[in-house]
Amino acid sequence: MPSLTHKAEKAGEDTVKCAKEKTQRARTRVETDEDLRRNLIIGGIATLAAGVVGVGGWFLFKKRDDIKKGLKDARDTIKDKLEHHSNKPTAGAAS
Repeated sequence: MPSLTHKAEKAGEDTVKCAKEKTQRARTRVETDEDLRRNLIIGGIATLAAGVVGVGGWFLFKKRDDIKKGLKDARDTIKDKLEHHSNKPTAGAAS
């Protein structure tokens, strides 16, 4: 039959083992929470950066389309003026 001292030592060892396990679980939980928080922050920054790149790209393509439209309008205007002036008889040729 185990002595009272032996039982006390066993109970103490069990208590220490249980406390270590609970401490380890708490540390793991805190590390997991920190990892989750870090990943959320990184994900948020990446999403924000992707949004900025998307909006910037949209503005660039919009500006490019506006420039292309302006150039096309200018080309058409020049072409119309050239056609208009080439169809007019010159003063020297009419005489």
